[in-house]
Amino acid sequence: MLLLIVAAVSVATSAAQDSERVAISRAASFVREFYASGRQAISSSLPTAAELKTVPTFFSARLQNKFVAAANFQAEWIARHPDQPSASGGPPVVYKPPFVDGDIFTGSPDGSSRFTVGSTTLKPDGSWVVSIHSEPEEGMSPWSVLVRVVVENGHLAIDDVLYQSDSGSVEDSLDHLLSYRDTD
Repeated sequence: MLLLIVAAVSVATSAAQDSERVAISRAASFVREFYASGRQAISSSLPTAAELKTVPTFFSARLQNKFVAAANFQAEWIARHPDQPSASGGPPVVYKPPFVDGDIFTGSPDGSSRFTVGSTTLKPDGSWVVSIHSEPEEGMSPWSVLVRVVVENGHLAIDDVLYQSDSGSVEDSLDHLLSYRDTD
C-alpha cells in the first residue's frame, strides 16, 4: 500500500512539473511572438488608441487601459501645444509631446529587431517573468527587459515590461506621464 501511495505521489509530482514546464514554454513563446511580430504593428514609443485595437490580445486589460489613457493624454497634449511658426521667419517652434522618443517595450532609445528569449520564471502569484535580451545591430544600444505575463480570461497577456537598465517599467513610465495630466 505504501509503495502504491509513493508511486501515486511521484506520478502527480511529475505531472505537475510537466504542466509547469508547458506553461513556462507557452509564456516564453507568447512573449517571443509579441517581440517578433506583434510589436511591429504598433508604435514603439507609445501605441496609439487605433493601433491598440489591432493587438489587444497581447496586453492585459489593466495595461491596455493605461496605454489608452496615455495615448489620449498625449493627443490632448499635442492639441494644447501646437507647433508655432517662428517669429523671425526661421524654422517653426516644435513642441515635443511625451513618449515620442525611445522604445517603450525595450527601454532603449534605439530599439532592436533582433533579440533572444532567456529564462522564464514562474512567480508565486501565478504570473511568469520572461527575460528578453537584444542582439543589437552595430551602433545601437543593448537592452534587456523582463516581461511579466499573466493569464487573463483564459489567455496569456503581457501585464508589464520591467527595464533592467534603470529598474523602471512600462507601468511606471505610463503612471509618471499620467501624473501630469492635470498639471499641464
